[in-house]
Amino acid sequence: MIKLSLAQPDHRFHLPLAGTYRLYLTGGFSVRGLEHFGIQLRQSDATKVILAEPLILKQRVRMNGKRAVACYQIHFPETGAYQLSFRNAEKISMKRSVLVSLNFLFPKEIPYDQVEVILELKQ
Repeated sequence: MIKLSLAQPDHRFHLPLAGTYRLYLTGGFSVRGLEHFGIQLRQSDATKVILAEPLILKQRVRMNGKRAVACYQIHFPETGAYQLSFRNAEKISMKRSVLVSLNFLFPKEIPYDQVEVILELKQ
């Protein structure tokens, strides 16, 4: 599991295992603004760009005691160092619940700078 901050636009990390990973956003079960959000991935030593596939059905889980939504699926062909860049992260809006009635009663949104990004190997 690799943890990154959405508030920082650029990240470098080492991937210990190759395979298919899911990208989770933590903080709530409702995510808006993904159509404006962008991810750019590439290996540090190459110019090859890796595509992140948006998930149509967003899996909602609890990770480390926090609510999380799986938004993207990414296939990493090999282990090594990678660079990850976020575009328009400030457009992301998260709420605690999927239910409209609860979001109406408790309208507090989670600020994007408090959202954590988790990459986890798909089982």
